[in-house]
Amino acid sequence: MLDKAPNGKVSDLLSALDKALSTDDVEHAVDLFQADCYWRDLVTFTWNIKTMEGKEQIRNMLKGRLADTKPSNWKIADGEDASETDGITESWIQFETGVARGFGHLRLKDGRIWTLLTTMSELKGHEEPVGFDRPMGAKHGAERNRKTWKEEREAEAAELGYSRQPYCVIIGGGVRAALRSELGCASSMCRRSSSRKTKGPATAGASVTSHSACMIRFGMIICPICPFLGTGRSSRRRTRSGTGSKCIQK
Repeated sequence: MLDKAPNGKVSDLLSALDKALSTDDVEHAVDLFQADCYWRDLVTFTWNIKTMEGKEQIRNMLKGRLADTKPSNWKIADGEDASETDGITESWIQFETGVARGFGHLRLKDGRIWTLLTTMSELKGHEEPVGFDRPMGAKHGAERNRKTWKEEREAEAAELGYSRQPYCVIIGGGVRAALRSELGCASSMCRRSSSRKTKGPATAGASVTSHSACMIRFGMIICPICPFLGTGRSSRRRTRSGTGSKCIQK
């Protein structure tokens, strides 16, 4: 492995990891890690935010969670290339489980896994609406009996919790929630709820963001007018002003 290019090293390692995990060979999978190793998991395997340190903790996690998660298709992330600096090979990676698609980061030292990050990017069957499936946001044009934003908001306030029940309630969605994740979570749930009629907790709606916009004063948020999933993730920073935030066009 040492004489291969970075992409070859990572691909070989991921292929071996994929084979070991798909055949429930925990010992072979653990043997692909350094003695001094770390696995940081965000929801994907543990349904929690958890760091496993050393082979023993990784072994215990896999024995407890491998049968339920069923990971597969480990590979270098689309559009990415592995790199190598000072003997450390690293790469962004992607994979799947039985219920989700994942994204992560891998670092190799001496041909074995030194650090591994795994995160859940989307639930299968509840993918982010993209392209023409994406909610329009602002409404343009005229139509008969069209309701104003105020009328829609009042109707929602009268129905939600009375004649129409949400699957869940997100607490903490105040103005400063843009510094955390409540608004993003609620907004994502609302988009799924409005554009898809599937059942289950992943389609839940939250009233705090039914008419969410780009006027958040703090932090960075997804902007409706910027490139979105499927056409390029929005990464434009925002300026802060007395009337809110706006995108810096590059």
